[in-house]
Amino acid sequence: MFGRSTILLVLLLAACAPRYPLDMTEEEWRALSPERRLAARREETELERKREARRRAREEKRALAVRRARQRQRERIAEGYRSAALEDFLICELRGGEARFGEDWGPFFATNFTVLRGEISAFELIRTNGRDRARVSALFYTNGRRLRLCAGDSPFAGKNACVNMRADSRRFRRGVRKTLRAKKLFRGAELFCRRPKRRPAPPSPAAF
Repeated sequence: MFGRSTILLVLLLAACAPRYPLDMTEEEWRALSPERRLAARREETELERKREARRRAREEKRALAVRRARQRQRERIAEGYRSAALEDFLICELRGGEARFGEDWGPFFATNFTVLRGEISAFELIRTNGRDRARVSALFYTNGRRLRLCAGDSPFAGKNACVNMRADSRRFRRGVRKTLRAKKLFRGAELFCRRPKRRPAPPSPAAF
């Protein structure tokens, strides 16, 4: 059985070995005339250009799909803000404690956000140093009894990156307060949420 150091040496030697155009072997490459070698290099360059063009096209297609999905979400939420009942909203304030900024923890400026039942929204936490930012996603479940906050753009991250607030409609109407702790999100932050007394204004595009 090969030792770990032997395997690493083999991989290192393989990485350092010369690579010939069009996946030729050394023997095949040496058998070519200078003119054929030049032609092979040109063909390899053209193939690489086409591969790069296909890669960029795939990235642009994915980016376009994301933009269209966000536009549909903006339109759907804008319609929800116009037609939803007050009980379909929560307005929240987040303050105190610390949040995770990359690999570090730090205090952040208090922030307010609004969530609409059944929809995903997002907001930014700004560290009190004024430089670092952390994006947080929010989902107010369709049952109206659960709010979930997670690090990043998805409210379905792992449990170490998410926190939940649960309450029935009556408690949310009065207002619910909770101290938040999650290994990859909050340490001792205070979240307060309640039903609004009037229809909230639609969120800005940055909330998507």
